[in-house]
Formats: sequence, C-alpha cells, structure tokens
Amino acid sequence: MRVLTFLTLMLWAGMACGFEIQDPPPQIDVGDDLDLVVEGLDGDGLKTASIIFWPKDGVRCRGVRGWADDSDVTIAFRASVAGKYLIHVCAVVEGKLEHDDVEFIVGPQTPPLPERFLHTILVVEEKSGDRTGYLEVVYSQKVKDWLNRHGQQILSRDKDVKDPVTGLAPEDLVQWLKAAEGKSLPYLFFIDKGGELVWEGSVPKSEDVLLKLVQDYTEVSDE
Repeated sequence: MRVLTFLTLMLWAGMACGFEIQDPPPQIDVGDDLDLVVEGLDGDGLKTASIIFWPKDGVRCRGVRGWADDSDVTIAFRASVAGKYLIHVCAVVEGKLEHDDVEFIVGPQTPPLPERFLHTILVVEEKSGDRTGYLEVVYSQKVKDWLNRHGQQILSRDKDVKDPVTGLAPEDLVQWLKAAEGKSLPYLFFIDKGGELVWEGSVPKSEDVLLKLVQDYTEVSDE
C-alpha cells in the first residue's frame, strides 16, 4: 500500500522530468527480454534511483549501468506472466528529485509461423490392438469438417502394412513407418504437399486439442 501511495503522489506531483525512459513497444511476449534506455540518467544517478514496477509476480526488473560513468542507464525487464505492466523510475538528478514512467502489455507467447503447412495427416497405428479412445479424436466430425474444407486428408496405416506385390512396406510409407518405430502408437505425422514433415507427435487427448493443432499448421486466408 505504501508503494502505491508513494507512486500516486509522485504521479500527481507533476514535476519536470530530468530524464526519460525510452518508449517501449505496445506489447511484448511472455519471456521476452526488454531493454529500455533511460536517457539522461547515468551511473551516478542510478545510485539514488528507485525502480518501481507493478505487478511484481514473475518479473525480473533492474537498472544496468553503461560501460562509461556518463553512459545512460538501461532497465532490463522480463516477465513470465501476461498482463499490463508499469515501470516507474525516480532519482535525484542535479539535486532535484525527478521521475518518469512507462506502461506496456506483456502478452502470451506468439507461436512461430510454420515453415510448412499441413496437407496429409498420417496415422501409424496397430490395427490389431485396442483402438478405443483415439478413433473418436482422430476421426471426429470437427476435424473431418476442417480437413475437408481446406483440401486436407487423413490416412491410417498399420505399422506392419505390406505391399501385396513386393511383400515389403510400401515405398511411400517406409520413412514414416521407420520414424514411428519405438513410438507409442498410434502416432501422428503431419505432412505437406511435397512429402516433407510438418509436425509429429502422439494423438492428443481430445478432438479440440487436435483441431487446434491442425489449425495452427493450416495455411488459410481470412475466413
């Protein structure tokens, strides 16, 4: 409460600012490092400075001196929790108590855009085993509707499938069957139009999780 009261009084005071915190971007991702230069505040000023940030949970925030004594101080900030953040700095500059503050948003981590996009879901399974519990996930109506709408397909192949002519694993499946060896079946491969791997992993626990995963790897225009 005392920190908030002090901060409020400082904001109301409306004193001239002898230094200025660099404007932050409107939003950064959780876990990103943010470095803000405090222009006009050097290493000597940092000795008298109070750096207040809010909220505090999951935050690392500190002032860092420059290489030279007269170099501007940098505020190093990182947050592990999404939310709206305030950084307030007050310090004695040339015998006067000065202050400045900035606000910005820390949002959820932005997933990287995939380099390849899903065309085929290949399910490698053991058809002689127990298939209950995942069929309704992989072949759910939600997932099928999405795949049909975006020209994608789903294929299911047994881990021991053989070409009826050669008696060997089909040539187009060899790399995937080998990649699935030692994995807990059923196992999923997302494959692009060129036959390259997009994503691989176990079958998610629910159709909604699988659908979200499929959507993340689908190249779509605004719908």
